[in-house]
Amino acid sequence: MENDLSPVLDALPGLVWTALPDGNVDHVSRRWCEYTGLDAGQLVGAGWRRAVHPEDLPGLLERWRSILIAGAESAMEARLRRRDGEYHWFTIRVRPLVAGPEKIVKWIGLNIDIEDRGWLGRASESLYRSISDTIPAMVFFMTPTGELESVNQHVLDYVGTTLEDLKGWRTGSLVHPDDLPSVRVAWDRSIATGEPYDVEQRMRRADGVYRWFHVRGMPRRDARGQIVRWYMIESDIDDRRRAESLLLCEKQLLEMAAAGSSMSDILVALCRLVETTSEGCYCSVVLVDPTGTRLEHGAAPSLPATFINSIIGRPVNVDSGPCAMAAHLNEQVIAADLMLETRWAAHAWCPMAMAHGLQACWSTPITSTMGKVVGAFAIYYDKPRTPTREQQDLIAQFSHVASIAIERALSDTALKQSEARKAAILDAALDCIITMDHEGRVIEFNPAAERTFGYPRGEIVGRELVDAIIPPGSAEEASARHGSISANG
Repeated sequence: MENDLSPVLDALPGLVWTALPDGNVDHVSRRWCEYTGLDAGQLVGAGWRRAVHPEDLPGLLERWRSILIAGAESAMEARLRRRDGEYHWFTIRVRPLVAGPEKIVKWIGLNIDIEDRGWLGRASESLYRSISDTIPAMVFFMTPTGELESVNQHVLDYVGTTLEDLKGWRTGSLVHPDDLPSVRVAWDRSIATGEPYDVEQRMRRADGVYRWFHVRGMPRRDARGQIVRWYMIESDIDDRRRAESLLLCEKQLLEMAAAGSSMSDILVALCRLVETTSEGCYCSVVLVDPTGTRLEHGAAPSLPATFINSIIGRPVNVDSGPCAMAAHLNEQVIAADLMLETRWAAHAWCPMAMAHGLQACWSTPITSTMGKVVGAFAIYYDKPRTPTREQQDLIAQFSHVASIAIERALSDTALKQSEARKAAILDAALDCIITMDHEGRVIEFNPAAERTFGYPRGEIVGRELVDAIIPPGSAEEASARHGSISANG
């Protein structure tokens, strides 16, 4: 075909070329050779690449590969070196020749010099990039086939890596491993159908922390309706999702407390929630005993029993360990790296913790509504770590819930002890003690009353006093007297 059409191709304005279905250039026009100063043998195959500006070649090759995959008409831009060494901007338009049902037999390309008007487009593109950098979100630009083309500055600042590294997002660690399979499926579906992309996923920050983002993608189409680019915008929703999740979990914990669940069950549930919310940590709660001098076990579902037992019974002071110190001082104690820690040497706390694989501990006092320290809330890591602002917010929230659970348990215990003391006083009293409610029903009938009136307590409690022990002739008068007392206080 080249021999037959060479005169026609040479007569066309612009630099004309053809390529095989795999993209390998097999013919260039005479104008190609005249512009570059290279002969046809030097330009076919991959030789044409030597005429492309080095800064433009990687992007041009990637764009060409995406066009080959899509198998559709498209266009690219790049600078081509003239025979005198100067570079001009060209629009490179390509179109497949198809024979039979979707079988590409050849590619035809036309390079058009746009140097005189190219600066306008480049200025516009520069302005567009500047605008995208001011958007308070991460912006991604994708090819029609779904490959990453470029990003705004916010993306590079967030991930702390290069654009080339980001292009391997499908197999890298940019997207959380638990989210990556569903993200791939959703993105492939949008590429195949052209439908907008809308997904919530976790993205890794430069420091290794994953945060939740709402990712929305819209295609841009040309006049023929063909997708020429995808625009993706990612908005950080981590704080919102975390707040929603914590609010729900806090509600569940408070419902457990209201339903009368044991303090132990509530604190275990709280620790598991912390460990789920802040990945890679171990959580514990210790209590201060009634004397205020020793630590007691609260909950630690994921820590070894040997570690827990080594803490229980330690004195509440500054030397026993971070939890004892936090409870004693009523202030947070951060041990970011136990290997470098010099505190608590008298009780050898750090060697003991490191023997259990722990490298960091953040301990926060738990206080009652009256300001009394009732325990300490601790988070442990197997690597040196310092709490972030987000983690400090979580610690404050979890400590508050722990305080509610502990204070409720202490109140229940105090109430039971009070009831027990009251019962002991009633049982030991030599005088008759009978207590009635506002309707005259007996609610207390002590042993002295049983002996005096000759009725067992079980037969009297719950009945009206006048019906139970007052003689029939005096019942009407006693009832009227009780009514007068109830009415007048």
